[in-house]
Amino acid sequence: MIVGFITQRGDSGFFHFLGYVALIILFARTLLIFPAIAIDVPSASVADRIEAGLSSSRGLFWSTVIGLVMAVLPLMLTEIAPALGEALIDSLHAMNPDWVAAPQFDGGFLTAILDDFLHPLITGVIAALASWLYLWAQEYPFQAAVVPQPPPQI
Repeated sequence: MIVGFITQRGDSGFFHFLGYVALIILFARTLLIFPAIAIDVPSASVADRIEAGLSSSRGLFWSTVIGLVMAVLPLMLTEIAPALGEALIDSLHAMNPDWVAAPQFDGGFLTAILDDFLHPLITGVIAALASWLYLWAQEYPFQAAVVPQPPPQI
């Protein structure tokens, strides 16, 4: 909903980029709420659960973002590979129709099939990443760096 709201503000690519950045920030900060719910960590209210998830993800933003990119990017590239193959074949046909005698390729159909198989897999990979990050955050809680104060001058 956030991405849709931001991207409706304009047709430029900047608003789309801004929407996805907002989504990644929100997702990375709230990802650790899921494992806490999965293992039934007690909480008094929804607000307490959200606060516990946000506090457990403190200091893990870049680890979460890098982990998500490394886990999901290969699967997403697999999903768009047929469309890239179709674009390559179409560009070869456009350059010289007689030279390339390759059959027509429907990348959209294959992408739709891969989409149905990969989305549950991507969901499972993200859930596994969230669980591993949650375990790591519980074992090594974030402690803010203490800046040493100079001794008082008398």
